[in-house]
Amino acid sequence: MYGAMKLQFVSIFLFFIVPPSFAQAPGLFDALRISGASQFADTIESDPVASALYLSPQVQTVFAPVDDTVAAYVKRQETPAQEQQAGYQASAASNYIANINRMPGAPITTKNTNANLGGKAQSVVSDSRTTSSSNSTRKGISLLRRQSLNATLPSLLNIFSGLGNNVSIIKADIPYDGGVIQIVDGYFTLPQTLSATTAATGHNTFTSLTNSSNLTAELDTTAGLTALIPTDAAFANANVSSTNPTTPSLMDGHIIPNFVGYLPALTNGLKLITQAGTTVTVTVQGNDFYLNNAKIIASNLILENGVAHVLDQVRRLFHFRDS
Repeated sequence: MYGAMKLQFVSIFLFFIVPPSFAQAPGLFDALRISGASQFADTIESDPVASALYLSPQVQTVFAPVDDTVAAYVKRQETPAQEQQAGYQASAASNYIANINRMPGAPITTKNTNANLGGKAQSVVSDSRTTSSSNSTRKGISLLRRQSLNATLPSLLNIFSGLGNNVSIIKADIPYDGGVIQIVDGYFTLPQTLSATTAATGHNTFTSLTNSSNLTAELDTTAGLTALIPTDAAFANANVSSTNPTTPSLMDGHIIPNFVGYLPALTNGLKLITQAGTTVTVTVQGNDFYLNNAKIIASNLILENGVAHVLDQVRRLFHFRDS
């Protein structure tokens, strides 16, 4: 009788220490198919390089695009891009949603090593702020994508990648025998250079002024920087011209070298030195972030060599001769 009671106690103890959902978790590809990511499972399983990566201990979190977002995307990709994309959808850390859904968000290091970040792998960044304070235009894209899938699942968390595009976690913390799966409503966007990013996102004045200042090649290839991109309207309001001899210094004042300032790294009171030698101070007010008097109106545009944020002002913050 004592032996039976002891066995029962041990069983109860193990139940709480090793929950059945994890002790009996399915393999990765079975878990993906059960969770509505069959097409992504097929894509990874059919690629020997990607399959070996995903089944190794190097991957403990998989950000799996839900079915109906995969076929058209994969069809457009060449083999090198497919391999980069496979790495970009995976992380070596156990990224449970509670770990990455903290204010204002969290950087998530991926297995995409095609990055100019001083030897570090590429990242995506979660954003836990309210819709009105985040990149609302791009959040609309995710909402439309979920509606197009005839899905009624709400967004649990937004994650930003290249070009500042975002996808949403719509099913969270699905266990498999090597880690956890987060089902997302699309692929992360592979990061591009700063010049390609500003051109693709319609920041034409910044693109033009970096070109006329002979800064494009430098900013596209310098490892580990943060770019601060005023809108075209902000440049127009500040009367910035390519013919002004101080414009190259002004543009340098929008670059923070040797610092990859994903939004969660911009803590209240932080002082940063720009490439022009000027100082900017971070102020956080609720869900809003300011660099001196300039508000970040779109954040976490992930670059090949860092990150960019879009600002609503230019002159008072960055003019080389301003105090």
